[in-house]
Amino acid sequence: MHERRLRRPLARDFARTLTGRRIEQVSRRAKYLLLDLDDGASWLVHLGMTGTLVVLPADEPRRVHTHVVAALDDGRTLRFHDPRRFGLMRVGPVDRLAELAALGPEPLAADVLGRFPARDGAPPAACREEPAHGPAGGRRASATST
Repeated sequence: MHERRLRRPLARDFARTLTGRRIEQVSRRAKYLLLDLDDGASWLVHLGMTGTLVVLPADEPRRVHTHVVAALDDGRTLRFHDPRRFGLMRVGPVDRLAELAALGPEPLAADVLGRFPARDGAPPAACREEPAHGPAGGRRASATST
């Protein structure tokens, strides 16, 4: 850990909590990445506006604004880079991560989609993509000055 001061400071035991853990699965909940760990906890990551999470060789030089570097057991590193420090990281049981507590249902989750009856096998309108010509029927707005 190179910089604790992100959107909210990293917990003092952040590095110790991750040390020796294995990432079992990666998923998403709203704008959060969830890296499920082998001890039942999850590593919650929000990239903010400018954050990136990348896997690089361990000997790759650390860039400015790389705030967290996690050594992986295959010799590579997982790095969090965020110039504006709007990112956020927490580790803990999913049901105790305050950032997730106020979120509504996941819109594409099977239990949510099941509440909307499909017509002729088509997904509900709320889940369909806009047609290629866009919501304005292909018309474009234009402005003129006088």
